[in-house]
Amino acid sequence: MKTIRSLIAAALITSSITPALAASQGVLGTTSTGTAEIRATVANLASISNLNDFIFPTWTGSGDLILTDNVCVYVNNRGGRYQLTASGNGRSGFNLTDGAGNPLTYEAQWNTRAASGGESLRSGQTLRSRSNADTSSIDCSSGRNLNSALTITLREAALRAAPAGNYAGVITLTVAPE
Repeated sequence: MKTIRSLIAAALITSSITPALAASQGVLGTTSTGTAEIRATVANLASISNLNDFIFPTWTGSGDLILTDNVCVYVNNRGGRYQLTASGNGRSGFNLTDGAGNPLTYEAQWNTRAASGGESLRSGQTLRSRSNADTSSIDCSSGRNLNSALTITLREAALRAAPAGNYAGVITLTVAPE
């Protein structure tokens, strides 16, 4: 008997915590009340924005060329944690090419602050457990609070080895919430 009472009590407690999955219908009267359950699911979301093209000045024979772009990373999780994968369009990673197919290798770095430098990226590599993403504004308050940075470096040795020409390529950044 005690076991049956315990099972009934557990069932009543469980049913009061878990909402019913069916609507209840009102009955005819001077007033009528019905209820319907409402459910919603919000997916884990991420966004990277405020990206700009990297347009380097003409290299005139000495030094590295370095540009940094401060960007916005948004995720809708409580910790602001995300992962980032970068990929280049070259066969061996991060390469620009000229019209003849000559490669010009570049380096890429990711910083979880809006500052130059950071962690070196390899094409196809995923950096996990990044932090500092905005969790309240999908565009970092219209770009006023940028929180990450991508730095592209063309090393002097690679520039010196490249034939004269105009080089272009694309880097793709994929952000996913963790």
